[in-house]
Amino acid sequence: MKTAVLLNLDFRKGFCYIKRMSQEQPKKQPAPEYVSIKQAEETEKQRQETLGKMRQRISKVAEKLKNEGYKFEMEETDEYLIKTEDRTTHLLKLDSFPLESKDKLRISVSLEEMIEASIRNPKENSYAAVLELRKQKNESNN
Repeated sequence: MKTAVLLNLDFRKGFCYIKRMSQEQPKKQPAPEYVSIKQAEETEKQRQETLGKMRQRISKVAEKLKNEGYKFEMEETDEYLIKTEDRTTHLLKLDSFPLESKDKLRISVSLEEMIEASIRNPKENSYAAVLELRKQKNESNN
């Protein structure tokens, strides 16, 4: 793919400003994929089963945290909304999240860990809260 660089000269107050604008060649659009009704129904059924399993796991975590005395409200829309006293956390319905912090390693975090960390430590950033949660779990297992 060739890229052409266009120079746009702009004269203001006796100075010449050069603006670089790149123009890419238009891409060919791929042909649309067609799916049979049966395939679409099977895919939707699998998606619903996956969401059902996720809801069960999340409800177990929420019940555990409520039994431990944490005060929060959880709402499910196209994402999970976790409302604590002064904060609302929005979490997408994903099995795992990549988390990274400046100058630190990238870690993969499950949805359950994200929910638990955001409820237990609502004032900390997600990365620090997840690391603290993992540290507590390791200490309790040893």
